[in-house]
Amino acid sequence: MMNEEFLKPINVSHQVLKTVMIDTLRAINVGYDKEDNFTRPDAHLKNLIMS
Repeated sequence: MMNEEFLKPINVSHQVLKTVMIDTLRAINVGYDKEDNFTRPDAHLKNLIMS
């Protein structure tokens, strides 16, 4: 069931949406760069998070 708040349009600047999208894509790129590090975080992703 979806909240009614999600169905109402809101004004969000293009710059905010662009920043959020770029940050999300960067995080995905780190997690899936060479292999699937998201489902096996102990291999490579753990070292990136700890640093």
